[in-house]
Amino acid sequence: MTWREVEAYIRQRTEAIWLDEPADLIKIRHGVIDSGAGTYGQVFTTLLFGQSELRGVAFYATTAVLKLAHDPDFNVEQLKKMAQAHFAYRAGFLNYVGLHELGDLFLRYFSVFDQISTREDFLSLTEAIHTYGARLHLWTEQVFPWHLGMHMHQRSKDEAQDILSYASAEPWTRVPYQTK
Repeated sequence: MTWREVEAYIRQRTEAIWLDEPADLIKIRHGVIDSGAGTYGQVFTTLLFGQSELRGVAFYATTAVLKLAHDPDFNVEQLKKMAQAHFAYRAGFLNYVGLHELGDLFLRYFSVFDQISTREDFLSLTEAIHTYGARLHLWTEQVFPWHLGMHMHQRSKDEAQDILSYASAEPWTRVPYQTK
């Protein structure tokens, strides 16, 4: 594939998930994780780590690389190295937790780097993967089970002082029970 075909494919996949939840995410949230990722067979931490790592690559890493791509101090070869360094591990991890389409898109993205020779081409291809990742991340925000943390409330300073006073009270004294 040419880099333009890869870019078009990434944009087509972005359009496909624009209004419809991605199949990979449906599988994960219903407990189907073919890699076996998930402590003790549960899904919550897999979804949590996937959601947070996706934010890391889709917003922080790609945004930083795109910003640097507009800086004339960096040439295209340096930009490709930065992208590889910032995206590859995260994409591999996200593939492991079940976001296989994203993993595949990043493999395609990296596979055409040898065809990228201009800043404009690098920007166009990277903007495409950024948009896909950002949209996928928005889906994780929609389907994440946020309600599971409702019992873990923040405390005010006064409430924390009350808790501290309970914890600082005289220790419990063991009462000897009659056993005869």
